[in-house]
Amino acid sequence: MTRILFLVLALFLPQAAAAQVPSILSELLLPGQTVVDAKGVLVGYIRQEGTVIREIGGTWNEIELSPAGIFDTSGRTQVFHQSTDCSGPGYIITLNALLPQVYFTGNLKGLADGYFASGTLVYVGRPQHMLTMNSLFVIIDGKPTCFTPAVNFQPVTSLFAPAGQTQLSFTPPFSLK
Repeated sequence: MTRILFLVLALFLPQAAAAQVPSILSELLLPGQTVVDAKGVLVGYIRQEGTVIREIGGTWNEIELSPAGIFDTSGRTQVFHQSTDCSGPGYIITLNALLPQVYFTGNLKGLADGYFASGTLVYVGRPQHMLTMNSLFVIIDGKPTCFTPAVNFQPVTSLFAPAGQTQLSFTPPFSLK
């Protein structure tokens, strides 16, 4: 009986893995198209040319790709802090009203919910809370900059999510599977 159950599970395992993509997302993906790196490691599910969707930290993130790897999107986001000097945990205002359940670490009309730089993906974490932020960290022309109340930053109260971080390491070139 155990062998039969194992065989049945093995036969349906690929379908079960595909079913983990929420239905709202599966409608946006190209059917059966996944991107893998040179070592066969899953990069994500194709959303449109140049972008994939991948689950990271319990949220779905859209990631921009380039022939050299993941596109550096560090200049497209803002990380807020409750401190007045950009220290402590970072938070992100989510911009996902256009596509619920998906967070953009890539380009969405120049805006993003997170960013990728130097192998680190900064993404929208969970849970979200109504918070007041007192400083703002941005990267301008490759230079990290902290805006504080002393430098024309007004506190912001909004729905914020913790800024999660993870290392992403894929080996180009990418291919379809």
